[in-house]
Amino acid sequence: MQCYRCEFHNAPHLASCLRCEARLDATGLEVNPPRARGGGLQRATRRAARHTARSISGSVRSISVLRGLDGALPNADVGPILLSVIPGLGQWRMGRPRLAAMLCGAWLVAILLAIATTGTTIGWFCRMTVVAVHCLAINLLLMRDLQGMSTVRRALFGFGIYVCVVMFVYLPVLAAVGRVGSVVRVEQMAANESLETGDVVLCGGAWTNPNQWRVGHIVSYRTRIAGMAGYRLDAGENIDRIVGLAGDLIEIRSGRLFVNQVEPSPEHLPLAPLTGVPDATAYCPTGSVVIVPSAMVVQRVTANGTVDVRWATPQLLFVPFDSVRGRLIVRLRPLSRFGRIDDGSMTRMVGGPARRDLPGAHARSLDQGSGL
Repeated sequence: MQCYRCEFHNAPHLASCLRCEARLDATGLEVNPPRARGGGLQRATRRAARHTARSISGSVRSISVLRGLDGALPNADVGPILLSVIPGLGQWRMGRPRLAAMLCGAWLVAILLAIATTGTTIGWFCRMTVVAVHCLAINLLLMRDLQGMSTVRRALFGFGIYVCVVMFVYLPVLAAVGRVGSVVRVEQMAANESLETGDVVLCGGAWTNPNQWRVGHIVSYRTRIAGMAGYRLDAGENIDRIVGLAGDLIEIRSGRLFVNQVEPSPEHLPLAPLTGVPDATAYCPTGSVVIVPSAMVVQRVTANGTVDVRWATPQLLFVPFDSVRGRLIVRLRPLSRFGRIDDGSMTRMVGGPARRDLPGAHARSLDQGSGL
């Protein structure tokens, strides 16, 4: 209670001021104002948060692997280090908001640059900058202990921090993000209206891909090493359009594609032109889709035994569902062509009725398609 004469703050329920002995009048005071009710909940929340933080800190310090670090890092506080899963939160917890804002801002800018430069020569540098800023934020929290170490021990601690950040932060995050989508750069793409060499596109993942593949979907898919007609197909990533589903009869005749003896519309043709592609006929097996590859890296063994790396176009590929990485969603670069990739996919989905009753279909060769 504040004295009206000398403004000294006295304890409640005193009859007179302890400093000037003036009589304190408590008439009209409300002992329990309404706002005091919220204070109890806030205090209880703060106490629970502090107790949880102390419990986590004690559990971390009780790990046998970290007991040795307690002696080497006597000034380290586990709480801010755990908060540094996002760079800057540890400094904010230690009461340094400006440094926290600088570190967090630099980290976010580095992430945006890493995404924007995917597939370029400086993309790797930007990704390493993201990790470097993260490690710097943790090293700043340990500065008092690191200053007393030798250069060798300091370097070993820095490397250990880098390994921990990569293993326990970025690898799990990348694994989760990869199931949502991934960024792919188009390499050596034949000329077409949908994609060009050098385009950077966003490819869907396990959580964002359609439930069923359709004819017309432009997808990224994985190839395994396979030998075909005198050359070996290298393992790698490729981008092409789905032209056939399970049970479909796929034919290439005189540079023209026929699916179940019907020529598809232009928006459902392969990305690369079929000019010069040898004739082929095959049924698509169950659990796969048919792709006419635009271009793939192969190794051809020449007569003198050397290996000649070149680009080739096998006629047909049967791509299993588990080898289809995802559907192309958005073109990210170049910025002048930024936007959604419209593949004009048909309504017919995987699992449609097989066209096995076509006249003369069984008499055609079925061994010209190449499985992956």
